[in-house]
Amino acid sequence: MFIGREPEIDQLRREFDALRASLIVIYGRRRVGKSALIRQASTGRPHVAYQAPRLTPSLNLEAFKTDQPHLSLTDAKIPRPRSGRGKGPAAQRREG
Repeated sequence: MFIGREPEIDQLRREFDALRASLIVIYGRRRVGKSALIRQASTGRPHVAYQAPRLTPSLNLEAFKTDQPHLSLTDAKIPRPRSGRGKGPAAQRREG
């Protein structure tokens, strides 16, 4: 049972039910119940849970594929980290 976490659970469930893509960032001190909150909010819903260690994006993807072998990730792409703001393809088109 979560006491006082109903607003957070409701907000997560609304995001899970949305018909659009979204990113949910959950952060906080260690051992305050972040993972338990996610498990509670996703109960009864199809989901994939993965806690990424502090690795490079490529190593995280490989670890995810190993941990979740039933998923089809053969076409998964990791965006390249930007070296600087505004230097992506859209910015280059504006400059060129």
